[in-house]
Amino acid sequence: MPDNPHCYTLRRRWTWLNGDHDFQWVVATIRVIGDREKFPPTGPYARWYTVLHLGGAKFWPMNYPINYPNGKPCTILINRKPPFMPGDRE
Repeated sequence: MPDNPHCYTLRRRWTWLNGDHDFQWVVATIRVIGDREKFPPTGPYARWYTVLHLGGAKFWPMNYPINYPNGKPCTILINRKPPFMPGDRE
């Protein structure tokens, strides 16, 4: 997304320690203590997201349930936008 460069972590790659349990905990925590932000701020594609600002970066999962009713994963990534991306200009 050229207008919002960011990176992400995939749920299926959380294989260390408590893997999926930890991923679900992080998503739930972001949703509980995060702030609501609209992106883009205006226009027909504007959507509200719950964003956690931490250490100068912001983290947000997509607006899907953590799991489908059958228990299979639905939220599969957590986005991260660091304070500066390569190529950013001050």
